Order: sequence, then structure tokens, then C-alpha cells
Amino acid sequence: MSGRHTTGVIRIVVGLILFHCTYPAQAQIPTAQFTVIGAVADLGSEAIASVTVTCSVPIDGFSLGISHPASELSVVEFAPGSAVDPVRGGVDPDYLAIEPVASGFSGVIIGCLIDFTLVVQLSPAMVHSVAEITYLLSASSGTGSSPLILTDTLGAPPITLEVISGLTLIMPALVHGSIQRLAAPGVDLFRGDCNDDGSMSIADPIFLLGYLFAGGDGPICPDSCDGNDDGMADISDAIASLGTLFAGGPPPAPPFPFCGNDSTPDALPCPFFSSCP
Repeated sequence: MSGRHTTGVIRIVVGLILFHCTYPAQAQIPTAQFTVIGAVADLGSEAIASVTVTCSVPIDGFSLGISHPASELSVVEFAPGSAVDPVRGGVDPDYLAIEPVASGFSGVIIGCLIDFTLVVQLSPAMVHSVAEITYLLSASSGTGSSPLILTDTLGAPPITLEVISGLTLIMPALVHGSIQRLAAPGVDLFRGDCNDDGSMSIADPIFLLGYLFAGGDGPICPDSCDGNDDGMADISDAIASLGTLFAGGPPPAPPFPFCGNDSTPDALPCPFFSSCP
């Protein structure tokens, strides 16, 4: 179902709450909390954040949104948490929607009703994992912290932040999370050795040109093809390599002429380079 349908279902229940529910003066007001448990990962890799809910009374449903900075993270996968996944021993909700949204500051919206008859519930006073979201960290975003913010601004109309118990609407406390972005451990490479054969020769610009313009195999380590160290593997690198080899042009930037780590931050990956031990 779409985020619009999700919100509609939740609002039907909310309407019942607002019309029917009153608290005795002596009753203790129930409490709830949403928590985003973040992660730590290297740039260019994936990280899994989990979302939990806890409540002082049994839970019949909930809805929430989680935003993230689109320039630093992208959602690649999302799945139910163990509490609402029958394969892992959780309940089998009558309605569960987990959907990504993109609106500048992107995110994920989640809506759930455990049982339309309000018989099956999530137990009170327990931490329930309700969603797991896998993020890809941008390789070019740099190190730092990417906030995962619980919000009611995502979706059209926006999804609300709420927990439902019977006919009671509970506004939960919010504990936001984050993804800590770390520098990826460097792979030693030899700049200019685009075909990874252990040396820089005319075979390297030919290999790069074949990849760029003739449908040839791509380099295992694109960073090694960046002969002019401008953060891209393109025709200018082939020209620079030919100039070095045959026209007395300047040599490639380090690491050259020996194996080493590329100290220039850019988005070119190098997952493996066999010619450097």
C-alpha cells in the first residue's frame, strides 16, 4: 500500500479515539517511545539501523517517519523488525507498510495495525523491533554523522508519530539516531596501472579507452585509472598517461611509481588491486 493509504488507515483509528476516549481522573496516562538505533560504517558501505517501540500498555498499532540527509545516505533495503515478522517469531500484522519517500530530505514511513479486531497486541513494557532499514553511505560525503530523525513531515499527507492501544492514542517520546560515517580503509594501488598488470604501459590507456568507448571490461580499481587525479576515470586520464609515456609529460600523482594509498578524497572506488600486496 502507498503512504497515502497507510495514513488513511491510521487516521480512521485516530478518529475513533478522539470521539470516544476519555480518561478517569485517577487513571495513569500511558506512555510510549520510538527509538532509532543507528550504526557505524565506512564510506561507500552499507549500514543497518533498527527502529523500536515500547509502551506501558499493549500496542495495537503505530505510525512514524524517519528522515535522513539524501546527500549522505540512500535507502537500499527495508524489512520488518523481529516483533512484526512471523518468520522470526513475531506477530503477523493485518496491516504493515514500510515505504521510502523522497522529498529533499528523504526518509522512510512506517504504518502498522497489528489486528483489525484489536485482539492480538504487542506486549507492554517490552522493547519491540518493528523495522530494519539498510542505508548506503555515499563514498564522497566525507566522514561525520548522518542524523536519522523521527518526524511527522514525510508522506502526502504527512504520516503521524503515534502509538495506538485499544481506543487510546499515545504521543510517544522520540529518541533519534544517526549513522556514523568513517573513512574506508585504503586499498594500496599503483596509479596509472589501469589494467592491474603490475606496470604502467601503453596497454593502460588502451584498456581505459576500450572501456569508455568500445564496451570493454571495466577496471577492477577505477581509482588506479585516474592518472591526473581529478576524481574521474575518463579520456583525460588516457591522454595524460600517453603524455607521460611518450611526450615527456608529468608522472601520475602518488601513489606512483610504487604501491600506496590514494590520499586524495574522491568517489572513485578501489575494492581490490591485485598488483599491490
